[in-house]
Amino acid sequence: RCARRNGAHIGDNVCIPMSLARKLNSNVTIGDHTIIQTDNFSSMRHKITIGSHVIIGGNVKFVMGGHNIDSPEWENIRKTSPLVVKDYVWLCPDSVIMPSCSEIGYGAVVGANSVVVKDVPDMAVVSGFPAKVLRQRKCVHSDLVVESMVGGDFLAYQHARHNGKRN
Repeated sequence: RCARRNGAHIGDNVCIPMSLARKLNSNVTIGDHTIIQTDNFSSMRHKITIGSHVIIGGNVKFVMGGHNIDSPEWENIRKTSPLVVKDYVWLCPDSVIMPSCSEIGYGAVVGANSVVVKDVPDMAVVSGFPAKVLRQRKCVHSDLVVESMVGGDFLAYQHARHNGKRN
């Protein structure tokens, strides 16, 4: 409710830390059945869209802006480019999404401790520093109830869903 009150567009059965909910604003859209276990967003000045059935692990960092160090004007790198994290993405713990990345494709997996410096294709498994494509994923986690991954709290979300309430 806190994030929605600040103007964020939040889908059904989304699990986010309260510390993140307090930061979110109208630049943020999150789809349904998504869990985010980090509040490490460097800025809410830039648009970010996170799809449905997305899993964002602990201590994932979103570096939303930066500066051109070779410019006397020190202009912002991201400018107006939004970040889009498509449906069924898994960002493993401690990964870092840099401002040079504007899209993480459908079903992509970013390995733990990876640094993403460019767009990630659909269904790609990337890892490393900088992250490189290791292989293509064969399927997405479409049968997984993503909310069940947050410490057994799914019963509360399931109850809310059956009562027509939003979290």
